[in-house]
Amino acid sequence: MAAVMAVDRGWELQAIKGIDAATPAPPNLLRLSRRPRTDAVDTSPLTIDVAAHTHCVLVEMHDAEPQPAQDEAAQVLQIDLNLAPGATLQHLRVIAPAHEARVDHRIRVRIDEQAHYHQLLIASGGLRHLQGTEIELASAGAAAQMAAVLFAADAALEQQVSIVHAAADTHSSVETLVLASGRARAAVAAQTRIAPGAADAQARQRLAGIPTGGQPQLALRPHLQINHDQVQAAHGATWGALPQDALFYAQQRGLDEPAARRLIIEGMALAVLERAMQPQQRDAGDGSDRDESELLQTLGVAARLHGAVARHLSASPDARSMEHDDD
Repeated sequence: MAAVMAVDRGWELQAIKGIDAATPAPPNLLRLSRRPRTDAVDTSPLTIDVAAHTHCVLVEMHDAEPQPAQDEAAQVLQIDLNLAPGATLQHLRVIAPAHEARVDHRIRVRIDEQAHYHQLLIASGGLRHLQGTEIELASAGAAAQMAAVLFAADAALEQQVSIVHAAADTHSSVETLVLASGRARAAVAAQTRIAPGAADAQARQRLAGIPTGGQPQLALRPHLQINHDQVQAAHGATWGALPQDALFYAQQRGLDEPAARRLIIEGMALAVLERAMQPQQRDAGDGSDRDESELLQTLGVAARLHGAVARHLSASPDARSMEHDDD
């Protein structure tokens, strides 16, 4: 059963009852979807306040759907999220517009004391595609985890992440995996600022890219600005092909090279998303890994990831040339 919570210009927010979950108190599920449009540009600011000590799951599934020709001009979305003390929001986003679309999505998040925000992003498609997130860790104990798997093929795709540690004992993590092929131009910029007085803050950035065919261009820009001594912070960026030993091992198990590549990449991508679903601090063996994996399965995120990997690899120049050779 679904009840419409809010309808903004071009977007619909629904509360879905009866989510299956193994936990005694299942989270509240919200679903944000795009409504059919007749005008060219969609500008739709939307504000969502998560009440204190509430656990919510916000799901966005933006697929390529038949629209009037002028509607392909631009898709603009801005969401302002405010997490009250002790709140938890798991934000699952699958963005796959038509190839001709221009996408500009911006998420702004303010996180209060002991509140936790988890964003999982799977983004592909669009002629020009921008995903931006700004997060303020406003009070002690606030935490944010960002994970993204980006697919760029013969198009421009950019992710911008900005996080401010404005209080002590705050935690943040940013992890992005980019798959790029053809003449794609992909850029990921992650900036984390630890303000003066933010003692015991912990910040981590991990950016990685894998070329899957053609001659893509990729820029990975992790950046930390640290204005306090008593903190833990680390960042890194890697760009390169899949490990040959992993491919060799998979092929030894009877898989051909395309199937082995698909299996390895899908496993890497799913691991990125699952890590962002887990609490920053948890007890070993508490079942968190299983619960979060089941949630991704229940909401269809794992299936969407599987399809995105398969489509990207099948459309890469190397894959097309292999199919031509087989003919």
